[in-house]
Amino acid sequence: MRTIKPRNLLLLTACTLSAFFSRTGESAQPPLAIKAGLSAKKMPASVAFGKVTSALSALLPEFSVNLDKSLASSMKKRRDFAWKIVAKVFAPIDVTSSAFTGTIPTWQTWYGEEDFQDIYAAYHKAKATDPATGLGLLKVKNLNRTLSSKNLGKTLKQFERFKKVKGLGTNPLPAPGTGFVTYSPGMIEHMLKSATNIAKCNPDDYPADQKPSTAKNTWGLCLKAEFPKDGVMIKTRWAKLASGIKTYGTTATDMETMWNKSSVGQFASSGTTTPSTSAMYTVTDENGAVWGLEGMHISTKDIRLWTWVSIWWSNSPDSDYGADRPSTVAAALPSLANYKMCIASDFVEKDSDPSSHYRSSDKTKSLADAIDKVKSLANGSQWCANPYLETSFSRSNCVGCHQGAGVNFDVSATTQNRVNGIPDFVYGFDNIKEAIETENAK
Repeated sequence: MRTIKPRNLLLLTACTLSAFFSRTGESAQPPLAIKAGLSAKKMPASVAFGKVTSALSALLPEFSVNLDKSLASSMKKRRDFAWKIVAKVFAPIDVTSSAFTGTIPTWQTWYGEEDFQDIYAAYHKAKATDPATGLGLLKVKNLNRTLSSKNLGKTLKQFERFKKVKGLGTNPLPAPGTGFVTYSPGMIEHMLKSATNIAKCNPDDYPADQKPSTAKNTWGLCLKAEFPKDGVMIKTRWAKLASGIKTYGTTATDMETMWNKSSVGQFASSGTTTPSTSAMYTVTDENGAVWGLEGMHISTKDIRLWTWVSIWWSNSPDSDYGADRPSTVAAALPSLANYKMCIASDFVEKDSDPSSHYRSSDKTKSLADAIDKVKSLANGSQWCANPYLETSFSRSNCVGCHQGAGVNFDVSATTQNRVNGIPDFVYGFDNIKEAIETENAK
């Protein structure tokens, strides 16, 4: 493994993912530093960006190759697969440098939108044509930038879009959530490959009812092709622990209350608490402020419509949507034992009795109750929403809203209302397009 000496306090490097993926089945024992979160004073200097060589599903051989139908038709297979995804993206990467010896979660070695800007600038300047070469033009991830107070405290763009959403009624908009988006190497490489297409894209050329010319690229009409199976996009929301963390209930009763709160649903906070750093995944910024990971979306291109996995911190983590959490998740990172999870993989719920897998055990009865309640409310759609990321439009299933990426922001959509897609469900497409156009104009 290549190590690079630190240039300043928070510089982080990214590790090779291939090293991690060869460790399947190895018992992970994260050191104390990671259990307590990543400290600015104990941050690795730099790590080489890694590359996902396989789709996550390829690393989970117990799941059917016909994964789309398998996940859509079984709530248990869907949730089991999702928990494995959580464990994989948080799996520890070993880091050794002059300033740090320990581990960091795999996803933190991936690329932010600001990293893409740097990569594309180098790629364009070098007049490179090979996307794989393009990734090699930026070898070091700067965690000074990623885990800075500015980036952790940056308003997520969806909260700006809330202002334009109809149907929220008299419910106040939530306080803007802050955080950032991260992409796997496979996604960044594909964006480089599609740079010419992205720059020329005019969404008006693709009305919602216009069938694609080829079924092989139904959803990525402004890309060279749909994203490859090693595509993963992650959205995170953070808050300062010193300010307290809002808590949200997700019991069957809470779900019904949320569903009826407004025409698009709204989670109601049950209070505020200050978790310990061992009970929440935390990082420390350059000023010494500790930030906790409130929620995370993990979307993987293992299937055509992506898997839409979401985790959120809870002060009652072992009930309802956390009741079936396997021990392997906390083995990847101990603080993950305090997070709940939901997943959607399709517009339609094709499991005729989704709670049946969880009714027989006292441990998972609360999960069965919550699933039953959602089924009675969702009108045949799948559901997955994060109390911290969807707060005021929580009847969502992610895939419904994301089908409008590059075109519109329809938070109320849970059923399919387009026969095509512009950027293959990626809302960050607008930022990527802007970065390409800006650099091309130089």
